Formats: sequence, C-alpha cells, structure tokens
Amino acid sequence: IPWAVSMPALDISLAQLQEIWRSDEAVATGMLARLADQPFHESDLRQSVYVEFLYRVLRYCQEASCSQAKTYAILSVMVDTQARAAAENLGKDESFGVWSTLLMERIKSLPAEESMTLAEVQGFTAWATRIFFNHHALYQHVFTQERDGERRRRDLFVHTAVQPLPLTQGELVVPA
Repeated sequence: IPWAVSMPALDISLAQLQEIWRSDEAVATGMLARLADQPFHESDLRQSVYVEFLYRVLRYCQEASCSQAKTYAILSVMVDTQARAAAENLGKDESFGVWSTLLMERIKSLPAEESMTLAEVQGFTAWATRIFFNHHALYQHVFTQERDGERRRRDLFVHTAVQPLPLTQGELVVPA
C-alpha cells in the first residue's frame, strides 16, 4: 500500500507515563504527540488520529489500574497491531488474529508477578473490540488512504435571523 503509514514506536518513561495520567486530555495528547514525533497532530488528520489512538490506549490502562509493565505490553500490542494492519491492509478478522497472537506473546514475556489475569485479558479484549475493532475500517482508511487536504480551523461569523415578534403582537391577515 503506497500510503500506509509507519507508526513510530513510542518510547515512554515511567515518569512521562505518570505525567500523562495526571494531565487533562489536551496536555496529555500534546505530550504524546511530542513523544511519538507527531508535530502536526493539530492540523494533520492522520497524526491526530494516531495521537488520539495512543491517548485512548493509555487512558484505558490507567482506568484498568494496569502496572507499568502491563501498560507497555498493552500499548505495544495495540500499536503493533495497527501498524501491521495498515502495512498489510488486513481485514478486521485478520487484524484480530494478529492482535491475539501479539497479546499472547506479550503476556508470556511479562514477569510472573506481572502476568495478566483472565479477568484483565477479558476486560482488555472487550475494550479493544469496542474501541478499536468495531472501528477497524475507519482506522484502516485513515492510515492507508491518502487525502488531498489537511484539517483546518476556521472561525466564521454567522448572522442569525431576527427573532419574530410574539404572536400576541402580530396582526391577523386574512387572504382575500
């Protein structure tokens, strides 16, 4: 695919991860954009979607009270799945197969004390299905199709119509 995007690896320290988790969405996405080398995330749709993708993964990990090791495993599974899906133009089912394989590999590589429980895997699977796989076609389109324009912000003045008079102040007009 000529327009498939290579999503850069995200090297994030524990201190940066904790700062992202403490920050509001605007600050956190700005940090992620810098860490992921996405300087045009505010105007480029593809970069914006990628940064939002990273943000959603990290927020899930925070809400699920994942440890640093589990967060890195989940983040790498999601980023690697999307990167491969875009590069190989995989369908939803194929991408889910890649995701499942990567998840098992990452779980096996975690230290024994960090291993994911069945409930954690089920929760992550439900989240990934709802947030990522249910929107697979959208992600594939964004990361594999070239677009002519960029997203731009414009402030426009809109003149609203004058409020009509209340009916009690109007006159009855009967057509002839």
